[in-house]
Amino acid sequence: MEITIRPNQYLTKSKCFFIITLFFFIFQQTKVFSQSNPELGYPLITNYSPKVYKGHGQVWGVIQSDNGVMYFGTSAGITEYDGVNWRKIGISGSEGTQTVRAFGKDSDGHIYFGGGENFGYLKTDSFGNTVAVSLAGVVPDEFRDFSDIRSVLVIGDFVYIQSREYLFRFETNSEKVDRGIKIWKSDTFFSYSLNFGEELFLFQLDKGLYKLNGDKIEFVSGSASLSSTRVYII
Repeated sequence: MEITIRPNQYLTKSKCFFIITLFFFIFQQTKVFSQSNPELGYPLITNYSPKVYKGHGQVWGVIQSDNGVMYFGTSAGITEYDGVNWRKIGISGSEGTQTVRAFGKDSDGHIYFGGGENFGYLKTDSFGNTVAVSLAGVVPDEFRDFSDIRSVLVIGDFVYIQSREYLFRFETNSEKVDRGIKIWKSDTFFSYSLNFGEELFLFQLDKGLYKLNGDKIEFVSGSASLSSTRVYII
């Protein structure tokens, strides 16, 4: 007589009961754990109101220094935060309140700012306090009719500061009085300047996208379709 033994294809009742019980136990533990940790999986966020930092509620730009201090560009100037204290930074050469829209930082950690009708850089004074120094004074008189600095970009050894009317370029480590300034005038109005790697692009209202090639601003072929559109990101 031939006897064939086949493996049981079905779970016994005791095994089924064990699996169901184990699943129920794990589900309940997960539910209880998640309810006791409602912030699990969320980033730690702290909100600061204008009343706390004693500044304007409209913030345009933000940058962090190499030593960890935060700087915020608002409609009332520059606000500094070192992790404990908030402090408003005055801008030399400015009268009244100045809006600061943009920041940039070079490879040596120097921070540049721009907004309203002024631009410049941050430095530490003899008392260890951060002060804002204007560079607008080195701009020749015939080019001082600019307004509303929109972008500050550091590319290589240059910082580019763009207003609606002009694109200004300064040498970051220059010891010259005028910091090796170079100026380009817009045919209409510059909206924003953007960089892609080491390349600088500018959007010119009613014309399209332009690229800085050496010392020349050249039209980007095929971008005329963007003439009525604002480009913010590349």
